[in-house]
Amino acid sequence: MAPKATAATKPAPATDVTRLRMALARLGRRLRQEGTAIDDVTPSQVSAMASLDQLGAATLGELAAAERIQPPSMTRIVARLEEGGFVSRTVDQTDRRCVRVELTPAGSEFLTRSRTRRDAYLTDRVADLSPDEQALLADALPILEQLLGEER
Repeated sequence: MAPKATAATKPAPATDVTRLRMALARLGRRLRQEGTAIDDVTPSQVSAMASLDQLGAATLGELAAAERIQPPSMTRIVARLEEGGFVSRTVDQTDRRCVRVELTPAGSEFLTRSRTRRDAYLTDRVADLSPDEQALLADALPILEQLLGEER
């Protein structure tokens, strides 16, 4: 439960919260577009590959949970990624009933290219800001990271 606002910690006006939400949503959408502008890969597929990059080999259920989607949706995403050569499926050596999915070298290469494109886009946008604006943005990073860490 969130602490009550006091005079010193007034919540942001709704218009500021709305502006923040819209700005973050639009920036996120633009970054996803930059990252998927290659190889006809969808944002959901890129996200699944990024999760596999962090998790390592994972079951479809583990991957679906990490992505917060239903297993049948993850099955379709993984099937498309496998068709594209971005992931491979292997039988788990400790439980032969279980299949694990992992990135292939092509999947890892795609993620690197995608991240490079998104970083380049954002670097160009930040370079257009004044030094004072860049400093403000840098100062805001811990606050934005804190917001991300407090999922409810």
